[in-house]
Amino acid sequence: MKRSKLITLIVLLIISTTGFSIENSPINDTLLYFEFDIRSNTNNPIVVSGLSKNFDYSKLSKASLDGFIASFYKQGHFVPSFLVYDEVINECAKITGDSTLIRYVGQGQKLMNLIAGNGQEIEIVLETGETVFVKITEISGTFLHFSKGNIKFPSLSNEPSLDGIEEILNIYVPVEITSYKKLSRKCVKEMFMSE
Repeated sequence: MKRSKLITLIVLLIISTTGFSIENSPINDTLLYFEFDIRSNTNNPIVVSGLSKNFDYSKLSKASLDGFIASFYKQGHFVPSFLVYDEVINECAKITGDSTLIRYVGQGQKLMNLIAGNGQEIEIVLETGETVFVKITEISGTFLHFSKGNIKFPSLSNEPSLDGIEEILNIYVPVEITSYKKLSRKCVKEMFMSE
């Protein structure tokens, strides 16, 4: 009886470890990187970032700041600020048990500059008066991904709390970006055309 319980426990441990490994396996993909710099007369600036494969502007709520952020993360994944990139990479290495990830420490500023330098901007005004400056860059490469509850890292004072945005389910961390594509102004305007 004890032996069968031990075997069952070992099998469950192997299954859960394999499932966790698959969840955190690197993904190679081409995604749109969005950075939203949100300004208002009443609040300090808020900056949030994310990745999306199939962005649909018509699903973006312009009614309020919270609605805007929530509606983006319904169709995108959260990306931590590149300003805390080293801490994020160290946490990823700890969670996955992959010490080779440490080789990416120190590249946060480089990624931030290359993404920003290849971004195309557009401005949106929410119904509540906030102005959202959107910068979009198409990036290809390798990304780590985690469920929100499986990773913890420092946040910045200009980012909303992850726990306060229930629509954030997944966190993506760019590790090797092989291509940065600046979208044309026409493409971005078409992407953000009103319904």
